[in-house]
Amino acid sequence: MNILFRVDAGEKVGLGHFYRAVGLARFLSRSGHTVQFVHRSSSFWSALKEFEFDRYSFSEQYCDQEMIRLCNDLNCDVLFIDAIITFKPHIFDSLNKQIKTFFYQNISSSRHLCDVFILPSIHQDASFFLHFLTQPKFIKAWSMFYLTLRLRH
Repeated sequence: MNILFRVDAGEKVGLGHFYRAVGLARFLSRSGHTVQFVHRSSSFWSALKEFEFDRYSFSEQYCDQEMIRLCNDLNCDVLFIDAIITFKPHIFDSLNKQIKTFFYQNISSSRHLCDVFILPSIHQDASFFLHFLTQPKFIKAWSMFYLTLRLRH
């Protein structure tokens, strides 16, 4: 499987997103999957001299559009977004329909745009889930390890 991780880090974005994604990426890479990263430009990514995965950096203004273009160009199977990012709905319209989208804790108003939503927090009330237009597969709290099983097959 070809997996593209969208992980911003640095400036106002904490490093938890980065370390969580890198851990999963290492596991998936060792399992035979191709893993790549895309991110907004930041001082963190600029200072990172060695990184074991191919990565692509885009400016703030065009990052979301470039992420989708890159995902299509790389023939990705999975777009894994570990961030709290609000996307405009039309951004995902140009994403190849074969690509599965995973959101990890993207508790923004865009949360309904994904195929699989991973929510490690158990502190969301029922109204949080009302905004989903379709029924994505949810992975909550203790069942997060199923994600790796889903990606392996």
